[in-house]
Amino acid sequence: MRQRVLKSIVILKGGIMSEFEPAFELLMELEGVHSNDENDAGGETKFGVTSQIYDGDIAALTLDQAKGIWRSKWNQFEFYKIENQKLANSLFQLSAVMGPKQAALIFQRALNTMGGDLKEDGVVGDKTRAALPNEPYPFLYVVAAHAEGFFRLITHVPSLTRVMQYEKNQTFLKGWIKRARCA
Repeated sequence: MRQRVLKSIVILKGGIMSEFEPAFELLMELEGVHSNDENDAGGETKFGVTSQIYDGDIAALTLDQAKGIWRSKWNQFEFYKIENQKLANSLFQLSAVMGPKQAALIFQRALNTMGGDLKEDGVVGDKTRAALPNEPYPFLYVVAAHAEGFFRLITHVPSLTRVMQYEKNQTFLKGWIKRARCA
């Protein structure tokens, strides 16, 4: 696909796409600088980066390194192809906290709640992007409701094998709900 950069906005054949910088700035507002909470299933975290996506010393991670990691995730999951910046920001920051597949499922469920007919496969591909509304609201309110439901589920519905982690997750519920509503 042919592309060119114009004033830091990526233009692909088909229209103006979203930018990484505003999405990254929002993510940094939501993520703490460094955490090593034993209750956090993600483990040690700095700038939203965990050992699940970075195999170096998390504590020594710099903001520039974290930005590079998040930029690679932005490109890998093609968040830039989402035309509305608010929608891209929301999907990006939800991907950081719950993983890209779960965030994509949240978006697909929200679209289906609003009358869509998408396969809920956890991939934001061409069909999901085409179904996204031009205006972010009320869609992002529906996304927030689905995300909040997911966060409540992983804190209050223990299974036989994960009872302890569900109890530990309750520590983070208030922050996760705030994050779900930040869109």
